[in-house]
Amino acid sequence: MDKLFSNTLQKLGFTLNPYDKCIANKMINSKQMTIPWYVDDCIVSHVDQNVLDEFGKRMIKEVRKMEKT
Repeated sequence: MDKLFSNTLQKLGFTLNPYDKCIANKMINSKQMTIPWYVDDCIVSHVDQNVLDEFGKRMIKEVRKMEKT
């Protein structure tokens, strides 16, 4: 599952941290979004709530795609 999650984030334009492959970053609206995860927990941070909301909607779509395969 870890590989599936990291591959999905990379597909969405995130870059994995070279020192810790369970942290992904992406610049959105000139601000960094960071997602660290461990097993089945993750935290998503960004200064703009709208960016977080859109990311949540996008991840729901991605999970639904995974469920269909």
